[in-house]
Amino acid sequence: MRETQPVIAYRLPHNLRSELKKPLGKLYPQNTIREEIHRELIKPAEKIITVGDVITRNLLDTGVTINLAVIDGKTERTRSIPPIDFQEDHRVASVQNPPA
Repeated sequence: MRETQPVIAYRLPHNLRSELKKPLGKLYPQNTIREEIHRELIKPAEKIITVGDVITRNLLDTGVTINLAVIDGKTERTRSIPPIDFQEDHRVASVQNPPA
């Protein structure tokens, strides 16, 4: 059974919005993501964080272990996609993320 976390509210300060729109860490183009990630996984393990349903599903489908996934059941905030089925040992926290 999945563990649900208590509801905690955070609001991103306006002065950080533009800064956090920039990618943090390495950004991979979609057409090479699988090959690049698997090549990187040969190196010592680091945390893998995905932001977006499509990339999260793609990596899980190739057997990559993700440490943190930020998903909303949509792509580009509009088109709904099928839910991602996480393993039972994953913790799930539901949040609200309205457009800024």
